Amino acid sequence: ANAAMSSEDKEDSSPSKGQWTMPEISLDTFRRVPCLRTSMLTGIAVGFLVGAHKLRVYRQVSTACDWAVLSFVGASTVNWAVCSAQHAAKRQEMIDQLEQAGVKKDPGHLPK
Repeated sequence: ANAAMSSEDKEDSSPSKGQWTMPEISLDTFRRVPCLRTSMLTGIAVGFLVGAHKLRVYRQVSTACDWAVLSFVGASTVNWAVCSAQHAAKRQEMIDQLEQAGVKKDPGHLPK
């Protein structure tokens, strides 16, 4: 019955200021996250090695898979936490060096 929506109806269907909207997620979004790639690769490697070792020792696939998943999550989390702390320390050191050199944190505009 309401096949054609007017432009006013379309504007009314947009989320209001207080509503949460799903952020746009793309592959580029994940590439910008510091330490994500190294953490995932470390987790994959550790998970594979632990899972393979448990499979070799216990000869039970379900046990090996459990250990592989848990070690993947644990190694990725620890690696990400350590890497993020190092990244934050380097960033803060760079900011401190710039402030000592007299560069303002947010100049507001570029000089002409």
